[in-house]
Parts: sequence; C-alpha cells; structure tokens
Amino acid sequence: MSEELTALKAEVRALGDRLKSTEVAAVERAKSLAGDLGAELKRYEEDIAAEARANPWRSLGIAALAGFVLGLILRR
Repeated sequence: MSEELTALKAEVRALGDRLKSTEVAAVERAKSLAGDLGAELKRYEEDIAAEARANPWRSLGIAALAGFVLGLILRR
C-alpha cells in the first residue's frame, strides 16, 4: 500500500511538472500572438491614416454615412 501511494505521488508530481511546462509554453505562445496582432493592427491603422490623408473628402463622406446609418439603427 505504501509503495502504491509513493508511486501515485510521483505520478502526480510528474503530471504537475508537465502541466507547468505546458502552461509556460502556452503563455509564451499567447504573448507572441499578441505581439503579432499588435503589429498587424498598427499596420492597418497606418494604412487607414494614409488613405484618409490622401482622400479626406471620401473619408469624411464614409464617416458621415456610417454615422447616419448607426443613428438610424440606434434610434429604433
């Protein structure tokens, strides 16, 4: 009985160690993905700003139309 408990404790410790290493890998992967996503969003932001500077009237018209449609939707 004592040997079985010792073996069970060893298995539980091994499982805990594997979970910790998996957790560390998952956190690192999430940080990497967050960094990639942040860079992608920054690139989109820069593209939108450049387009708005190149065509200010079109950008203003799109914003006005979006505001009008949103106003119609929220009014109901």
